Amino acid sequence: MTGPSHEKHIYAAFHSLSLKDIVGSKGHLLAVDDDVTLRQTLDVMNRHKVLSVAMRNKATGEYSALVNMFDIVSYVVTSSSVDDAVGHKINEVPGINQESVSVPHMTSNEKFEDLLVKFSHGFHRVLLEVAPKAYTLLTQSDVARWLYRHRAKLSEESLNESLESAGLVPEDRKVISVGQTSNVVDAFRLMFKHDVRAVAVTNEEGAVVGNLSASDLRECSAERMKLLLNWDVKSFLEDTHGGKIPAAVTVSPSTTVGDAIKTAVEGHIHRVWVVSDEGKAAGVATLTDLIMKFSPVDYS
Repeated sequence: MTGPSHEKHIYAAFHSLSLKDIVGSKGHLLAVDDDVTLRQTLDVMNRHKVLSVAMRNKATGEYSALVNMFDIVSYVVTSSSVDDAVGHKINEVPGINQESVSVPHMTSNEKFEDLLVKFSHGFHRVLLEVAPKAYTLLTQSDVARWLYRHRAKLSEESLNESLESAGLVPEDRKVISVGQTSNVVDAFRLMFKHDVRAVAVTNEEGAVVGNLSASDLRECSAERMKLLLNWDVKSFLEDTHGGKIPAAVTVSPSTTVGDAIKTAVEGHIHRVWVVSDEGKAAGVATLTDLIMKFSPVDYS
């Protein structure tokens, strides 16, 4: 429901904005036909260094779904054979994760506040029609960057609220984590099981030392995907990132919403791990959570 103070501080700042005011100069949508294989799709994604593509109905030319690396890795790690899985048609993948078949379509004339609501509901991207039959992808990261650039328009009350007082570190929200010696395929299976896009990587003391997500599979070929079966999390992350596990981006429960957005945007990441004084996971603030604080709908 919408509260009066919420409207006064947040809703009014976006009331007159349309998506054409924020879309900027994004490139055209990258797409593959629905009869290509996962292997061919991975080749296209790697060539363009992207983590998602639209799936186009070859018969009609219409976009029927969005497929991202999380969808593909979920499909592969729940199959009996990587070789077999990457030979399947890409049209078998949508539906393994609900977002792949229910991604909203919007036009550039629609309101920015409506996009905030969609992203607050957990959607990570929308198909945006910028001209007749011309589409681009608008993502949560695009919105987070826009909010950060225009933070002067936002309520200081909302920006200065701590993650804890903003309700972004609830005690009943379990943080999914894996140890450094866990098999990396098992870690991705855990993401699929719990429908999360990342897991915290912890050391022997339980402190958060890294992050594992589908983004770590950027430029991952079908051949490299086969190697996942033989890697633990530590070895995979070291091999992917030049010999060293990237340090986890962490904040404390007292970190402000504004600082969390700044950290996510400047770090080009989709979440910040909330840790205790001992470095143990106390929560996670995702872009969905942070964007929700500026939605015209009050979810508190």
